[in-house]
Amino acid sequence: MEKLKKDKLRPVEITTKKGSVKNGYFHRFVYVTDEKYSAPRVLIELTNGKLTMVDPDDVKFTDRE
Repeated sequence: MEKLKKDKLRPVEITTKKGSVKNGYFHRFVYVTDEKYSAPRVLIELTNGKLTMVDPDDVKFTDRE
């Protein structure tokens, strides 16, 4: 699979529940499901290269106001 280039991904700022801010790049929206429950999450690649899923309310796109 071709690796996505950072210039094709949208930059984001993630505010954690503790109040710290992390920067990364938006990959896609995903749904985490259980037997009867489905929750939307955002798949983010942090600037250190790790992938993480966060709540959509915690993500702010920084490429537009």
